[in-house]
Amino acid sequence: MQEIGRRNESWNFLRNLVGASSLPWCAFRNFNDIRSSDEKKGRSKRAYWLIPGFKQTMLDTWLFDLHMSE
Repeated sequence: MQEIGRRNESWNFLRNLVGASSLPWCAFRNFNDIRSSDEKKGRSKRAYWLIPGFKQTMLDTWLFDLHMSE
């Protein structure tokens, strides 16, 4: 659960990066977050606030998802 609690810190860090420069930027990372319950795989449940929180972070930071395939 400690990792889940740090999500807001990570999301706010991304928001701060956006505000730090007007230059284009790119982030490469597996955020281990999902934007929709349809993306959920596996048995463990997702805390209800994670999906809308990550979705809002992506909107705030103008990030978009490059879908990965297996």
